[in-house]
Amino acid sequence: MKRTSIRRLAFVSIAAPALVIGGPALAMADSIFVSETEAAGPHGAASHQVIAKAIEEGHHREDKNGKGEEHGKEDHGKKGGVFFHEQSDAAGKHGAVSSSTTSKAN
Repeated sequence: MKRTSIRRLAFVSIAAPALVIGGPALAMADSIFVSETEAAGPHGAASHQVIAKAIEEGHHREDKNGKGEEHGKEDHGKKGGVFFHEQSDAAGKHGAVSSSTTSKAN
């Protein structure tokens, strides 16, 4: 391997995890990602859900009912942070399995 390729590989191996971990915190505005999948068939059923949020400190908008609609007031007392949750469930003729991962940082 050429020396340049080794340097590039070393840089990517250091920078990529930092971007994955810190990427949501770099968001300039409130962001949310939700993905849900369900499947069922003759051999069993499965579901998978992912939720990721990045909230900018002091700029979260809420209405009186807490629904986050645009006509709400700005609450400058809210703390920013990132949140990640992944949930997987599956069941078949040999049993069932459930997995959950949650991470939160302020």
